[in-house]
Amino acid sequence: MSLFPIFAPVTAAAATVTYTDNKVSDAASTAVRTFSSCDIGTASDDRVVIVSIGTGGGGGGTDDCTSVTVGGTALTKQFSRLHTDHLIAQFWAGTITSGTSATIVVTWARAANASGIGVWATTGLDISGGTTDTGSAVRSNSSADVSADLNISAGGIALAYSVNLAAEDVNPTYSHTNLTTNFNHSYDYARSGGGASAAFAAAQTGLTLTNATNATNQLGVTIFASFPPA
Repeated sequence: MSLFPIFAPVTAAAATVTYTDNKVSDAASTAVRTFSSCDIGTASDDRVVIVSIGTGGGGGGTDDCTSVTVGGTALTKQFSRLHTDHLIAQFWAGTITSGTSATIVVTWARAANASGIGVWATTGLDISGGTTDTGSAVRSNSSADVSADLNISAGGIALAYSVNLAAEDVNPTYSHTNLTTNFNHSYDYARSGGGASAAFAAAQTGLTLTNATNATNQLGVTIFASFPPA
């Protein structure tokens, strides 16, 4: 008989991820994009809102985003991937405890062309411990699948976001393996994007997340990311 009490190991609760919205802005050569009345999900004390952003093509200047705000609250940049011709995709995230709808403002570091966003509401998430792929998840004149092998903590989540520049009036759409496709949208006549997400009860080691497209991307970039539970 043990003289010491036996305690069950402490484990992190599973995080949740819910896709809530996506929007586009077809304005050209504009740095600040305002997306009104965005669904940011159910309010909670531990809600983290994740926003994907993307743009590409034309002009000059610094290829980056200087800020993303949700209802006036600043998010923090998590991951970014840059391809040629200013094609860029990023994830931003931050704790937003109140409200179910908000204006999201994206400020690019350059007068960017048409842009798009995707929005996810999460709970129980540790955004300080995220990981992203380090592979070459880009396309050039190709419809080939791109993928990343990611480690995902038990109770964690994973996301994907894609941006493309295609031939005029061709807007590729995306599907995914080991993720649920949440949306596909067209920014304008040449730019489009898509997002996906999933929650994982069990830990995954080197899980292959795949992004497939139904048309040739003149240029394309996909970012894959995973986050552990808090």
